Amino acid sequence: MAADVARAKAAGATDIRVNQQQVDASGKRVGINRPDLSYLLNNKRYYVEYEHTDNPRGAEHVRRILANDPHANIQVKLVPDTAGFKPDQNVEVLPSPGPVHSNLKIILKIAECPTY
Repeated sequence: MAADVARAKAAGATDIRVNQQQVDASGKRVGINRPDLSYLLNNKRYYVEYEHTDNPRGAEHVRRILANDPHANIQVKLVPDTAGFKPDQNVEVLPSPGPVHSNLKIILKIAECPTY
């Protein structure tokens, strides 16, 4: 997560929120759910959800985020729990299993680091 926060800051993101109630691009609270990471960039709200293989709830989180904020831009990242994981090795972006919301950019992506 720290790498994603650093990238967001470097890109000019503001209102970076970690595990805080969901707000939309205008800053209005739109839900009591707590996205793992969200930030504002170019007047758009971006969300990142980190998912572990032993507890897959990303799809539920995406549905809730989109129900609260239909303009959300979302990434769900799979965080491997294996001790030998090395960033940028064996990383695969999985194809969409079917029609998805136009703002859901990536279905699953292996995260930069195994813990957050």
